[in-house]
Amino acid sequence: MRIHAKVTIDQAKGDMVIDLSGCSSARKAGVNSRTLAGARVAYKSLTAPLEPVNEGSFNALKHVIPEGNIMMARYPAPMAGWSTIIPTVVDTIVKALAPAAKDRIPAAHLGTLGASVVFFGRNPKTGKAFVVQSIEGGGWGGRPTEDGESASVSVCQGDVRNGSIEAIEMKTPVLVERRGLRTDSGGAGKFRGGLGLDVHVRSFIEGRWNMHAPARIDNPPWGLWGGKPGNSSRYMIKLPGENAFHEKEANRYPTPPETEVIVRSNGGGGWGNPLERDPERVRSDVIEGYVSVEHARSDYGVVLSPKDYAIDNAATQKLRAERRAQAPA
Repeated sequence: MRIHAKVTIDQAKGDMVIDLSGCSSARKAGVNSRTLAGARVAYKSLTAPLEPVNEGSFNALKHVIPEGNIMMARYPAPMAGWSTIIPTVVDTIVKALAPAAKDRIPAAHLGTLGASVVFFGRNPKTGKAFVVQSIEGGGWGGRPTEDGESASVSVCQGDVRNGSIEAIEMKTPVLVERRGLRTDSGGAGKFRGGLGLDVHVRSFIEGRWNMHAPARIDNPPWGLWGGKPGNSSRYMIKLPGENAFHEKEANRYPTPPETEVIVRSNGGGGWGNPLERDPERVRSDVIEGYVSVEHARSDYGVVLSPKDYAIDNAATQKLRAERRAQAPA
């Protein structure tokens, strides 16, 4: 599946033309859309993101989305997952403007509504079937002046929140062992990408898990201007008697009691050369658990003491100089 955006500015009329005709034709899978949302969300976020929305908000927007395109599918194309690719379409439109507006365009964000915790079962206390569902946010891209936000939902679905741990555990026979930020999941950059989440859930009964990574697995959230991509989402599972987690991709996967699953959401891409990040900010990230000591060295060229995280200034300057010398011209 190809997503392509061409953005031009008609200076005479003051219009922005967003052309999505280079996207794939409609697919047999249920990922097709028939909407102007991709173009409109991108345009609004670039022009007047904090102003109220009405039709006048889009007077200067012109869009090219031909019939039969994956973003303008014809009947009877399947539409079950119509909103799945819209966040990536929005990010692609925004990225197209990066060369002309370097001081305004962020790196890529998680690219989907969020990673999903979905478990089906039957509560032995009530005899009723249930579904545990929670949408877990991920990282947004680093920006020209600051780091990306962590653990937030996508640009397209509004005020969507993850499920309350207390409510999930009170209503269903599962235990949320941990919901926390994923160390090293944000793309390295002068301004770091936001972090994704690790959500560790234990199911106490026999049931079925959905473990389908939502987006940007093969093409993780990209960085800009030397920033590195964010870490992609994954599903990890550990069955009773196993000693370690392993990756799994499946829908309605049957599991026995005491199965453990970790849902991992995407981190955002980094903005700018990681070697230009202030070493003190890298140290702060390590102290907070956002970046490991190893990645502080490998990604940012910052050498820290493993005991107190003190910066070795001489070693850091030397390592960064070596990395810059090795960088392609």
